[in-house]
Amino acid sequence: MFTPLRKGLTGRFLVASGVIVAMALSTGPAQAADIPAPGQIVMSSNIQHVLNVPKPAELTNIHTDMAFQGNYAFVGNYNGFSIYDIKKPEKTSLVSSVICPGSQMDVIVSGNLLFGAVDSSRNDDSCSSVGQAASVKESWEGVRIFDISDKKNPKYIKSVETNCGAHTITMVPGKGRDRRNVYLYASSYSPSASFPDCQPPHDKISVIKVPLQNPAEAAVVNTPVLFPDGGNPGDPSTVVYPFRTSATTGCHDITAYPEKNIAAGACMGEGVLFDISDPVNPKVTATVRDDENFAFWHSATFNNEGTKVIFTDELGGGGAATCNEA
Repeated sequence: MFTPLRKGLTGRFLVASGVIVAMALSTGPAQAADIPAPGQIVMSSNIQHVLNVPKPAELTNIHTDMAFQGNYAFVGNYNGFSIYDIKKPEKTSLVSSVICPGSQMDVIVSGNLLFGAVDSSRNDDSCSSVGQAASVKESWEGVRIFDISDKKNPKYIKSVETNCGAHTITMVPGKGRDRRNVYLYASSYSPSASFPDCQPPHDKISVIKVPLQNPAEAAVVNTPVLFPDGGNPGDPSTVVYPFRTSATTGCHDITAYPEKNIAAGACMGEGVLFDISDPVNPKVTATVRDDENFAFWHSATFNNEGTKVIFTDELGGGGAATCNEA
């Protein structure tokens, strides 16, 4: 269904999806009575609510992303991240919090390393940084790397600056002789002619190589252009977002399936598939667009067999989610 350059095939997939959505929506009125009222909490019979864990006092900003490893959960926040002991879910407890402002702090954990994505222009890469306009050449955005071998006392190791920052990051482990390295795909977007380090068209991602034995040597090793034709131009700028399809100027998020050597990217105006058999040089193998039903391609999820992928839309954005009559 994602064979490149065969619009008919992609079109059949989109029509089929539209039929499925229409069928699902047609049951809406009959289920209206089951829709919870604002503030009402309901759950299915096989779900039990065991605990509510308030935000740490130090991190009152927006929680963004979660990663899991062993008995621990790692929770990103616009102002840093927290580590929780979840060995006994009903007794989940805070282990530590790190104050290190810079949204949106999308987190990934590998071994004793935690990676955090920063898509907020800062005056430097430190945890004491403050916001500074991206129009200032010296401003910093990118990826921060922490040592979490001591869960009670994480240590900041290194930062890697990336063009247009890092809204989200995706990890691809090295294989074979390359297994001592991991690679991070930094997705970012919204370039501007006034941003020295984020120039249009920015139709690319940043690939960061991290030597696991010496993460302080982490560095950008490639910035592959994904859309040499410019990608989806989007609807005319006279149409106010979110009542239009976004143009493609980078990617919002990428999901990797390393065992299959594939990845899927939600790239603002379109969805893409990658061959990641060479993690340093990901290759786009197919694209798909839906200018009628999608405003902003937000995320991608594979089925376990790696034969299907579901893309989601983020109409209005996470901070101003919305809907319209269509």
